[in-house]
Amino acid sequence: MHAALTGLLWLAALALTLVAGHYLVHALSLLGARFRISDPLLGLIVALGADAPEVISALLALSRGANDIGIGVIVGSNIYNLAGLLGLAAVVAGQVPPGPARLSLDRAVNVFLTVGLGALILVPLFHVPIGAVLVLAFTAYALAEAMMPERATAVTPEDSDEPRTPNRSSTRSLITLVVIGAAGIIAGSDLLVSASISLGPDLGIPESVIATFALPIATSLPNTWAAVLLARRGMAVAAIATTFNSNSINAALGAGLPSIVLVLHASHAARVLDLPWLALMTLTALILVGMRRALGRVEGCVLIGMYGLFVVLRLLWFG
Repeated sequence: MHAALTGLLWLAALALTLVAGHYLVHALSLLGARFRISDPLLGLIVALGADAPEVISALLALSRGANDIGIGVIVGSNIYNLAGLLGLAAVVAGQVPPGPARLSLDRAVNVFLTVGLGALILVPLFHVPIGAVLVLAFTAYALAEAMMPERATAVTPEDSDEPRTPNRSSTRSLITLVVIGAAGIIAGSDLLVSASISLGPDLGIPESVIATFALPIATSLPNTWAAVLLARRGMAVAAIATTFNSNSINAALGAGLPSIVLVLHASHAARVLDLPWLALMTLTALILVGMRRALGRVEGCVLIGMYGLFVVLRLLWFG
């Protein structure tokens, strides 16, 4: 009976998190289109909104001493994102053009932060300086994107049914929706983590499975929906930026920020399989995006297939 009630609470928390994330991303997207924010910066803003469940879930788990779950959510989410965001977006949209060369800044920052995340896991003794570098690097990147002179976005006022000049009243409503969405995500993520920690032992599910698959996939659903929606609307640049920015946000804010005050102890599986697989999938995604004029269904299936293989290997070797 206790497990059933906890399971219902988990589903309710997931529903709250997804609904709040949907409205948060929707409001941020409309605000970005209204103020003519560039596609790469829009991708960063959408990623910040959609990434909130992952980051908050990881922070809450770490604050409660559930290090394996906290690190698992970050690394597991980053592996899933490359398949569920970039790969699935390519499959659904048919092709995702990589966009202008400027987008390489997203990828370069993501590579740097992924390396930093690996250092944080493999060399926990230096967690304070490594965490600080991750946070500062992401902050500098976000400021650089915000100060880019180009403000044209692929969404026009006609496309989004938005007026050509910002309306104070409707803008205020969108900002209110952002605040409500953020509050819903925090509340939902709190319940999701609490239910996950107690549900695992009740159902005999290993904590590693919850940390690496259940929570990362559940909290990444807003990201997945946002990336697919952007790709289907022809906003390929923003879709790709959302993927790489999501992983950068996870590394910087989900792992780097708490590591300034906490020592993050990763599991053996995270060190010997999860982290190398994240590096392999990141490299593969960069090669596929860089070598083709457009990321097509075949390339998308490659990324999805790699994630499927990771799931199989993880369950076979570590349960």
